[in-house]
Order: sequence, then structure tokens, then C-alpha cells
Amino acid sequence: MSSDVYQPATGRAREALNQVEPTTASKEWSSQASQRQRRIARPWEGGHSLAWVVWLIAALACISQTDQPLYLGLIGAVTLVIWQHCALDSPFQAVVRVMLQLGGVLFGFNLLFSVITASILRGQTVLFELPSWRLPQLLGGIQLGGLITAEQLASGAVRGLRLWTLLLVVGTFNACVNHYRLLRRTPQGFFQLGLVLTIGLAFIPQTLLRLRAIRDAQRLRGHRFRSWRDALPLFVPLLSGGLEQSLTLAEAMEARGFGRTQRGKIAARWTWLGLAGVLLVCAGVWALFFYRTGSAAAMLGWLGLALGLLAMLSYWWQANRLIVRSSYRREQWTRQATIITLLAALAPVGFWLARRSGIAMVYKIYPKVTWPPFEPIVAIAILALLAPLLFKASAR
Repeated sequence: MSSDVYQPATGRAREALNQVEPTTASKEWSSQASQRQRRIARPWEGGHSLAWVVWLIAALACISQTDQPLYLGLIGAVTLVIWQHCALDSPFQAVVRVMLQLGGVLFGFNLLFSVITASILRGQTVLFELPSWRLPQLLGGIQLGGLITAEQLASGAVRGLRLWTLLLVVGTFNACVNHYRLLRRTPQGFFQLGLVLTIGLAFIPQTLLRLRAIRDAQRLRGHRFRSWRDALPLFVPLLSGGLEQSLTLAEAMEARGFGRTQRGKIAARWTWLGLAGVLLVCAGVWALFFYRTGSAAAMLGWLGLALGLLAMLSYWWQANRLIVRSSYRREQWTRQATIITLLAALAPVGFWLARRSGIAMVYKIYPKVTWPPFEPIVAIAILALLAPLLFKASAR
């Protein structure tokens, strides 16, 4: 009877049985599954956080140097291409869609205000006339309505397009960069400020993801959203979830000893010095914007800007000495990140060289609107913003 009972092998024989290779079909199935798992990429983690910061600064510098609608449209198209390539698996991909919708609304408002309000510069190409009404002098004496010209509409469209492009750039950066890696790159003296900015940048995308999840859950329960009165089962879980996430974040920060690594308090004189630096920088920027280049006020503005930056750097240096913080940085600066950074920096440099060479970077609408000029050299400089496309997608 005992001979019929199966006895499992022991020792080396049992190990040999456990190491038996699976059948061909199971081998093929497991290898295909593992390959599929390895092929799932997260492009939003593929780029270096500092390289993304350089790209953002370069794109904003390009937008600030021109209001040509063709150049702004090309920058927006480049930004959308980067979003499609680098944010396919990002949890914040929906931010760009929100920015697209918000930019469209602001574009429409700019057109509406250009029609309703009338300025001193009206233009020569009259399209139609609206009933006019001038506000009292206490309210600015603005004239509403009157003659509506093509120049007014073009001016409003350019302002709206510039703002729309700016929102697209910021939304693409927010969708592609890894906020947690970016937080680890924050200098020690501004770690609290970096944390606030990181949480603020991630607040809207996380809220949108939570809103979508709650909406899908309510639809599975049979709830239908027909009017604004049906939105109560949507916003109550959203509010409670946001409060719960805030408490969880606070508890996690408290458990990790956030803010308890400071050696001592910074002296009051350094704090006042940093505050004075901020005020000097604001005064210098204000003087550079509102006074003619080369005037005495503009020179004082440059001096105040330099002294303010020096005071802020001194405060930063003192704050870094008092804060000791260690962080794990998984990303490494590679040759690819260097190439991408240099290519992105070429875009604003190309814009500056184009302005120095006499290429028109400002769209002159008045007195008569014309087709905006287009220079291929400037377009090539804008195409340098496609540098993040060189990022390789990293596997999960």
C-alpha cells in the first residue's frame, strides 16, 4: 500500500524537479507578456528635470521677444508636438487640454474687448459701426462701441494668441516634467518654497484626475449629469477627497521630519537683506519697463536690479548654511540632456540675434493692418524648441 503513495523527491532530486523548464507554449506566453510589460513606457519620466526647466525658460523667453502671430502659432504647434510625444503616459496629460480650452476662452475675451472698447488708435480699415457710449471720467472715460476696424480685431487676436501660447507652454511643461524629481533639485534655502510650488503645480492635475474618477464611479452607479443640480454627488466626494489628501500629505511630511533639519534661526539682518533685495529687484524691473532706455531712471533701474540680485543671493547663501537636507536623486545628467539643453537655449539666442540684425519681431498693426512678415531663420530658431523629442522613453 505504501508503494502506491507518491513520495515527493528530496534533496538534489527535488531541486532538479523544481528547475524543469516549462513547455514551449508556456515559455512563449511568458516571454511575450514580459516583453509587453517592458515595452510600457513612461516618457514623462524620460527627461531630466533641469533640462525641462531650461526648455520652459527658453520658450517663455521666445514668447516675450515677439508678438508676431505666425511665430506664436509656430511655437504653439511645437509645444503641442512635444506634448503628444513626451506626455503620452503622464498622469497630468489632461492639463494641456484644460490650457487649450482656457486659452480659447481668453482669446475670445480679447476679441470681445477689442470690439467693445475703443482706444485712441482705431486703424483705417473700418468694418462696421456699433452704438457708442463713453463712460464717465471717474471710470476712465473709456468709449464703448463706435467704429470697429480690422486693426482693433487684429490687436485683440494677437494679445489673445500670445496668452494662449503662454498657457500651452506652461501646460506642456507641467504635463511632461516629473514634479517629484524637480522638488529634489530645489536649493536647500528655498526648499519650502519649492515644495509649495510643486504642490501648487500638481494640484490642478490631481484634482482633474480625481474628478474624472468620481464621475466614472457615479456613472457606473447609474447617476446621470443633466444639469448643474446633479453635480452635488460629484463635488462633495471631490471636496472630501481633497481634504483627506491634504491631511495625508501633512501627516507624511510630519512623519518624515519636514522642517526639523535647520541648525539655527537665520539672523534678522539677513532676512531684512533678502526683503530689501526683493524690493530692489521689483523697483529695477519697474524702472526698466516704464522709462526710456539710456535715461537716468533706466540706469538706476539696472543698478537696483543688480544690487537686489546680490542681496537675494547673499540671503540664499546664508540660508543654505543653516539647512542640512539629504535627498535621493535617481536621475543623472547625461550627454543627451546636455544636447537638449543647448538646443533649447539656441531658440531665445536666435530671437535675440534676429532682433539685432534688424528682423521685425514686433507686429506693427497700426495704422493699417498687413500680413505679418515671416523669416525662415526665426522659424529654424523656433524648431530648436523640439529638443525634448530626443528624450528616450524609460520603461516602467
